[in-house]
Amino acid sequence: NELPENLLRFYIYFSTPMQKGQALKYIQLVDSAGNIDAHAFMEFKQELWSPDGKRLTVLFDPGRIKRGVSTNMELGAALVEGHQYHLTISDEWQDVYGQPLIEETTKEFVAAQAYRESIKINEWGIHKPNDNSYDTLSIHFDRVMDHALIQSMIQLEDEENNLIDGHWEILEREQRIQFISESKWQTGNYQIVFDSRLEDVAGNNLNSLLDEKVTFKQKNKEVSNLKFKIN
Repeated sequence: NELPENLLRFYIYFSTPMQKGQALKYIQLVDSAGNIDAHAFMEFKQELWSPDGKRLTVLFDPGRIKRGVSTNMELGAALVEGHQYHLTISDEWQDVYGQPLIEETTKEFVAAQAYRESIKINEWGIHKPNDNSYDTLSIHFDRVMDHALIQSMIQLEDEENNLIDGHWEILEREQRIQFISESKWQTGNYQIVFDSRLEDVAGNNLNSLLDEKVTFKQKNKEVSNLKFKIN
């Protein structure tokens, strides 16, 4: 219920495929005084839906996030630290079968301090599993990470670079994850491999910050890793 004031996106999940091409007609960002910010989100000709039509990605206008950009200077930031907001999804929105949502849905949250510093994976906390066990491996992040990228951009490898079969579970308001292995852990050296495109919820990846000049490094796909040993 606390999100940084430079939050980049919301993911909205539905139980059935929704009608497309009209999302922002039914989505509103409202402050505690009841004011609607009609310019908070990016408008796309083609909305950002998952293939099954059940997950919509809603992006804040980056021009409202990046400091010194004309849109930010003219309209200000969409979210301000310490202020309360709610995101509302109208019950008038219909699914592909023509049925409206059962009820209006509201996500209430407080804007917290912006994420302006680089992600430092070496400062993340790791809890190792025990040998010959099905214990979980857990990672505690220094911030709220983008949950939709975790499954595809974090992998486990053994000392011979073989992938460890299993999956990640997301806990504690998206600040901690745990890996559920399909087999028992064995004695040896392991590494957690992070794709450099992994982002926090403000769009900062392992290479760079969203709110800074583009660097050549941003254009390359790189990996980082954390190593651990099970005795």
